[in-house]
Amino acid sequence: MTRPARIEDPHLADLVRSHMEAQGLSVARIADMVAIDKSTLSRSLRAGAFSRKVRQRLRSVVDPVRSDEPVPELVRKALRLLTASDRLRERADRLLIEALDQSAASK
Repeated sequence: MTRPARIEDPHLADLVRSHMEAQGLSVARIADMVAIDKSTLSRSLRAGAFSRKVRQRLRSVVDPVRSDEPVPELVRKALRLLTASDRLRERADRLLIEALDQSAASK
């Protein structure tokens, strides 16, 4: 299977890095939010080039709402963000359960 063609977008790479720094997010966390492997995101950030799908997903994370966007696009972005937040919530729940279990076992 071949990789999708990449579109050069160094500005997006800078936006993602700035967003990560401002929000205290790791590459792994952003990759999880946009449902790609962290090595794919890391490689794309270094190259400053992204596949069309990844580019759209990243834009929805770093620039979630633009006033000139049509309603269907806003709905798509909202659904993507909800999906990403659901995945993060599930991971957070598992981590909390594991921490509580370890705490209970150590007493």
